[in-house]
Amino acid sequence: MRARLLVAVFVVMLARNGSAQEHAPTAPECIGANERAITLRKDHHLQSAREESVACAAPTCPWEIREECSRRVSLITNALPTIVFDVKDERGNDAAVVDLKVDGELSTARIDGTAIALDPGTHTFWFSSPQTEPVTRQFVLREGEKNRHEVVVLVEKKATSAASYEKPSESRARSPIARGAGFGLVGLGLVGVGFGAFFGLRAASAWSRSKEECSVDRVCTQSSHDQAVQDRDDAVQNATISTIAFSAGGALIAGGAVLIFVAPGITPKSASVTLAARF
Repeated sequence: MRARLLVAVFVVMLARNGSAQEHAPTAPECIGANERAITLRKDHHLQSAREESVACAAPTCPWEIREECSRRVSLITNALPTIVFDVKDERGNDAAVVDLKVDGELSTARIDGTAIALDPGTHTFWFSSPQTEPVTRQFVLREGEKNRHEVVVLVEKKATSAASYEKPSESRARSPIARGAGFGLVGLGLVGVGFGAFFGLRAASAWSRSKEECSVDRVCTQSSHDQAVQDRDDAVQNATISTIAFSAGGALIAGGAVLIFVAPGITPKSASVTLAARF
């Protein structure tokens, strides 16, 4: 029995060694990984540079490259910034289930006090849970910054009851009929004001003539007196027409302005009902 067990262990070890040899990088692959790691390190893509450095530090790589990549893994690990999130609810309790997105992508990192390693630079973090509103925070992580501690507070979602539910307001537009009528009234009002001004000028002119025809500096004959009386009557008549025209014009302008600026609103629903009633 013991002999069979030893044989089984030996077979498993051989299989593992064979698998390791099968996936071990070759010398050209080691050189390529080393070159990519150098470029990525210069561009501050530390996480990718670390992965490439780990690959070229494999035992099957040439010893010069293996030594350089091993040293680079240590340097990048020390330079890689890490951040720790302390996520709580409004009562100060630790949030148990929290989804995390980093720069728009869902992260596999757990919000359990574990440090999260990221490349240096500006990162946007999005926190959410089934019971809370999503929270977005942005932080600038600096190279070599370790275990930066940030507190994030999640606010519970507000319960929406049937009583407090408000139907979204429909878009409302001013009634084109009312606005058209308003502009029409304003136009008529301006015409009335124009008539008022015209007859006002005629009244002033007639009144001026009536005063000149029988003034103290002029002999007032019977015909002059009659003409003065006629001009005075014309002045009174024109003044009356002017007053009426001004009053009517002002009222029409005011009514038109009310219809233009305080016209009843219409919604798509009410417009469809009005259209159906017409046809």
